[in-house]
Amino acid sequence: MPKKKKVKPKKKKSGRRVDKTGKAQQTNLFRRKMQEVAIAAGVWDALQLIPEDEIRAILNIRFRALRVIAAEGQVIAPEVLNRTRSVLADWLPDISLPLLPDGPEISLHDYLTAGLTLQSYVEILEDDEYDTAREVKKGFAAFMAADKKMRLYFSAVALRLLASLSRMDTAFYWFFFFPVLKHGNSSVYSSCLKMYTVPPEVKHVRLDGKNRPVYRVGRGIIDQGFGWAKVCPADLKITGVLSEMPLPVYVQAHALVRLRERIDREHEEYLHFYLVDAFEKPEVQTNAAGKTLVTYRIFGKKVGYLVVTVELGIAIIRTFLFLTNNGTPEGQQLHEQLGLVAQEKKYLKIDKLSTFASSDLRGDARLRKLFTDAGCGSLFELTTESAEDHPVGEHADYIAKYFGLR
Repeated sequence: MPKKKKVKPKKKKSGRRVDKTGKAQQTNLFRRKMQEVAIAAGVWDALQLIPEDEIRAILNIRFRALRVIAAEGQVIAPEVLNRTRSVLADWLPDISLPLLPDGPEISLHDYLTAGLTLQSYVEILEDDEYDTAREVKKGFAAFMAADKKMRLYFSAVALRLLASLSRMDTAFYWFFFFPVLKHGNSSVYSSCLKMYTVPPEVKHVRLDGKNRPVYRVGRGIIDQGFGWAKVCPADLKITGVLSEMPLPVYVQAHALVRLRERIDREHEEYLHFYLVDAFEKPEVQTNAAGKTLVTYRIFGKKVGYLVVTVELGIAIIRTFLFLTNNGTPEGQQLHEQLGLVAQEKKYLKIDKLSTFASSDLRGDARLRKLFTDAGCGSLFELTTESAEDHPVGEHADYIAKYFGLR
């Protein structure tokens, strides 16, 4: 009977060796990212002047991915923090921009890691650190000045995220951006968003014979903090002894529902955010029924009106009227031109933004002119990301036939 061969136990792979290999790969990848950023920023020649031992030191203290943390003393739900981190992790690598006109683009993620690593190094570099240090600083001067431009891009991303997180009836959020944050006592650095929150302020007021909740209108801005909206009665064309006294602005829950219904599709995340803008320099008119209308815009484009009253020492947004609704100047124009009444507008779906921004209606020159002549041209200017190639619905032919234009 043959003897069984002894099976030699397999040697376990050294975890330390695997770790070293992984770290080496990460270091080499980061080196390439720094080179790509240097080329995009026009500082490749200056980067070549940095001695290799300095490059190795830079790589050892390189910036890691953007961190999102709750600011000191702030209690923020873990799901909100995790959602914020997840969204930024998805967005930042996909948002590319040029550092130089007509130059190659880099992602915001690469700027916040490799770009900030280079800028932070040059910022603390002494002229006599090594022979070419002065030339390195001179060569990087334009890239150092580009920091403001990059932060504007990043602020736009953070603004969109802020707008999607904050709600008048649940919670407000805002961020402060710190370009350099050291991780404890380690030599690890990151850029960082510190997250702040304010709970909603709600009152119950008697309106139309019923107790109704109203929410105070406010907004947080990245790197600026939080503020509540205010308006003087005089700005609403209301006269009286206290007409110049700023009043807090509140919004009725009903108005928030109407906003969501009428400003639909991809712009919904900004609805609460732009309520504040409406009262900074309010554009006010009075409709035929004597109601005070405050123009409401998103991305600078007029989409409707806020119906506002002053009661119990506060300004209250009672409802939202889409631009084509009855009770607006534009709605009145549509009625006079086409005889349209409220039910017909709803039937034709011209009482919501998606019909103008995401359907084939925007490509019909005759219908577009008809609505533009009635004052509704701004609705065609708010396209959604997919509207050009993939219209949500085909309404133009049906509406044209209804109007007797086909």
